[in-house]
Amino acid sequence: MASIHGYFRWEGHATGAGALPAPYFDVFVGERLPNNQVAFLLDTGADYSTLNPKDAHRLFGDAYLDMDFSPGPASIEMHGIGDTPAHGIRTHADLAFRADGDSDIRLAIPIVIAQPAPPTPGRHGNWLIPSLLGRDILERFDLALSYNPPAVTLTEAAPA
Repeated sequence: MASIHGYFRWEGHATGAGALPAPYFDVFVGERLPNNQVAFLLDTGADYSTLNPKDAHRLFGDAYLDMDFSPGPASIEMHGIGDTPAHGIRTHADLAFRADGDSDIRLAIPIVIAQPAPPTPGRHGNWLIPSLLGRDILERFDLALSYNPPAVTLTEAAPA
């Protein structure tokens, strides 16, 4: 079974006494090109993996700002991200994780693209929130998380 190794990094204001670093995985969205690599925060509370505004804008350019987030069959309301409900679009994505031995584990899954709030890029609103690796991905792996020594690993789960 192949394993994917993540890493820890400190988040924003979480640097005071007792603060812990957050677990991340680098994932390629679409083709395995350097510009397509996104750092996803591991979020066991997220139902869906979510591409948040900063990363969506980097991947899709200004076409992201023109996406239609109005209610419809692909729209979804998200809670628990920031201080107000957010909206997004569920779409299909091909993700590639670099596994042991520099091989890839590829997954084709639905992913949520979050609506930018505010709609202009910058260091404000949900533009500051990292993209999230949710339970839709985690259910396919066994998760090992350790702060001492620091290690975060996803291992392909054995078939049920």
